[in-house]
Amino acid sequence: MKFLIGALLGAFTGGVGVIVHAGTLAAPWAGPLIAFLLVSSGAWVIAERSGVAGWIGYALGAWGVTVWLLLAPPANDIYNSLTPGLSATWMLLAAVSTIVGLIIAKLFDKKGEKNAQIHAPERVERG
Repeated sequence: MKFLIGALLGAFTGGVGVIVHAGTLAAPWAGPLIAFLLVSSGAWVIAERSGVAGWIGYALGAWGVTVWLLLAPPANDIYNSLTPGLSATWMLLAAVSTIVGLIIAKLFDKKGEKNAQIHAPERVERG
């Protein structure tokens, strides 16, 4: 079930990332940056909530929808960027952003014994 929820969330954020990655003509780098933050934060959330199984579903869903919308868009829709090479770059960044989200989730894992000792302040008993 975690895999399925991750795949559905990944498919949704992958679709939004494809739409956002085109950016504006004035700042073509802004679109991929916003899409990268969107997909990587989604990967972080799903990895924290559903573990690796949810993250695998998220990564497959996000990247699958990204590739599908960029290489074989439905009907007469165009999801590619007007800037040459930006859509190909986004396909690569979409995969990288899911991995970045997993790395962030593992770095800030609050359940781990080591991290719990680092972040928990020591209690001093007063009597």
